Amino acid sequence: MVKSKSEKIEKKYDIIIVGGGSSAMSAGIYAARQKIKTLVVTREIGGQLSLITVIDNYLGFPNASGMDLIKKFSEHFNQYNLPVVKEEVHDIEKKGNSFIVKTDKNKFESKAVILATGRISKKLNVPGENKYYGKGISSCTICDAALFNGKTVSVIGTGDSALHAVLHLSAYAKKIYLLTKYDKLRGDKIRMEKVSNLEKQKKVEVLYQAKVTEVFGDQFLKGIKLEHNKKLRELKLDGVFIEIGMSPETEIIDFIEKNERGEILINSKNETNVKGIFAAGDCTNISEKQLIVAAGEGAKAALSASRYLETLE
Repeated sequence: MVKSKSEKIEKKYDIIIVGGGSSAMSAGIYAARQKIKTLVVTREIGGQLSLITVIDNYLGFPNASGMDLIKKFSEHFNQYNLPVVKEEVHDIEKKGNSFIVKTDKNKFESKAVILATGRISKKLNVPGENKYYGKGISSCTICDAALFNGKTVSVIGTGDSALHAVLHLSAYAKKIYLLTKYDKLRGDKIRMEKVSNLEKQKKVEVLYQAKVTEVFGDQFLKGIKLEHNKKLRELKLDGVFIEIGMSPETEIIDFIEKNERGEILINSKNETNVKGIFAAGDCTNISEKQLIVAAGEGAKAALSASRYLETLE
């Protein structure tokens, strides 16, 4: 894993990178290679990578797990001895031509900032969801699938994350209901074929045009209420895995332009509308939210930030 510097962290930097996923680590490596005084601030290393069991589309690492890639990325990252502060950033302020990055414990100043904060799981926002989160409801299949060995569960979602969850759960659960509000599934064709084969084996049942209206139970989750084909019904379940997409983690900064989804707007050079603020990866408006794309975007952001710093000299 990425090592944190044990010595006292200095307060002023040329670049501060906010985030700990593939785009942030890639940006860190590129900034270090430019001999730029850089700090990485993140609550965790790896980001959403830690939730993925199998990654088969990252060049050079077929059939790797998320944790495998975190280990490899970290080993590479650690070669450059960049200081890392494992704290959550809650605010960024502009101070003249510099920026103040704030955590609960510290304030750091930099000439440029690279935002690589990624995304977090969305919620259903239905009655009972918060009550049973962690008591039958999960958004981390890799973390919790083994807890439902021989049980009946539901995956709620439509795209690749939902398909991935179903495939991982199929090694444990007795029966899986896949609920989508659409009339068809979307995502990687190979994953869709695998889910279709599980459906033929009666291991998976796909409910199309289904909308969860409530989660119920006692001390733990017992099932869900839903609208399916314009009819109300209940499913008795042992577990529910929510895979309805992700939201960008961009609330920490309010003076840059974002789109209606909260994604940071960037140009081809990863520049935002504020000079000195750059962004990379899944927190931005790039069209493809893919691991390999995020890593490349991190590299671009660091190179653009390096060129920006040269204009200040």
